[in-house]
Amino acid sequence: MPITRRKTIAFDPKDPAWRNKLWVRLKTTEGAKLFIIWPRVWKLSAILLFISWLSLAGAGWAFIKYKRGINEASFIDIAFLPFRYGHYRLTLSTHYQTLAQKQLEAGKWNEALVSLRLAVGNNAKNHEARRQLADIYRQLQRPDFALKLLKEGLERGADDIAYLRDLFRLLDTSNQQNQIISLGTRLLNTLPEDTPEHRETVLQMVQAQIRMKDPTAAKGLLEHWHLTDSIDGQLQMAEIEKLSGYPRLAILRLEGLMRNNPQNEMIGLRLVSLYTENGQLAEARQLAIQRTLRRPESPGAPVDLINLYHASGDQAAYQETADKFVAKFSQDLRALMLLSTSAIRLKEPELARQVRDAASRDENGWAPVILQVNLMQAQCSAGDYAAALVSADIVDGYKSTSPMIQGITSALRVWASYALGQNQ
Repeated sequence: MPITRRKTIAFDPKDPAWRNKLWVRLKTTEGAKLFIIWPRVWKLSAILLFISWLSLAGAGWAFIKYKRGINEASFIDIAFLPFRYGHYRLTLSTHYQTLAQKQLEAGKWNEALVSLRLAVGNNAKNHEARRQLADIYRQLQRPDFALKLLKEGLERGADDIAYLRDLFRLLDTSNQQNQIISLGTRLLNTLPEDTPEHRETVLQMVQAQIRMKDPTAAKGLLEHWHLTDSIDGQLQMAEIEKLSGYPRLAILRLEGLMRNNPQNEMIGLRLVSLYTENGQLAEARQLAIQRTLRRPESPGAPVDLINLYHASGDQAAYQETADKFVAKFSQDLRALMLLSTSAIRLKEPELARQVRDAASRDENGWAPVILQVNLMQAQCSAGDYAAALVSADIVDGYKSTSPMIQGITSALRVWASYALGQNQ
């Protein structure tokens, strides 16, 4: 800084002579004196600090976005991280969920498992990620982990009907009917009435009572919550009447319900099932034909018809209907899976093979792996264990399969190998 001589020691920082100076050293008769213009020093420091902070935030943002691959990262979140930390965690949750979806599609199940854990860890309210993670645990044959995960998120997921259905389905498949009733009772005290979540909870509790063979308690629940007049309530009332030993009453109820709701597939499925169980095959077949004509786009009715033709021993009609089905629904995997599953129950591996062969192939010429596994199950059900082991080898040849597919294939291989050993 320049050294300036003055006759007095009076110092005015606004003097044009000191413009753009941070400090000034003056020589006076009393000696040299240093005057620091603190407002300018503080302003410059603030500007430099701001520039440094922006540079650091920019570097952090670039690292996160391009090095770690988190494209959703926001510069604002990184720059104001202490104040935007919650939003940044939401971004991370979304990123890891998207990444997990790509990993699942590529068959990278272990990586997807880790990504979904991170998605849930960064946002406990990410119900979709929690459900996907629970489904992976279920496929890994760890329903206990899946249940624990869904129960932990129940407080936030109670208003999500899909979340509730996943939780109740897991409890049902684990045969924890008492848990369904206990959980449902707790939820009914918190959920508002006349909401889909409330009705779903009541219906799940009723179904649990039916599974526990307690028709009185099941009927009492339906009546208490005034659900006996709904379609779902009527379907459950039919199950209650059947459980109570009155299948004819259940059939009459469903017949009336079907007349008023001819397009409802679930009613038709239940009625065909009841007809079949009650030995009324002609009525079941007639209803299945009516449903086929009424809703030709639906695969449920023709599958029922195929089952009925098989049960009655009408081989020609059975094969003709199956041929028409696979030709019509060859591009619909869900429809093909429906018939393939029936082939397992009917112990008809040739039907399962026909379904597999009709399905669309991937770029490598492979049929959907689930149809190959269903063929293996049908072969085991029919006692053709040598062919089942050949099917197992085919499944092993697929590039990537889910833990569920791997588990089913291993179990079926053990079954077939053991059966062949016993026969020998």
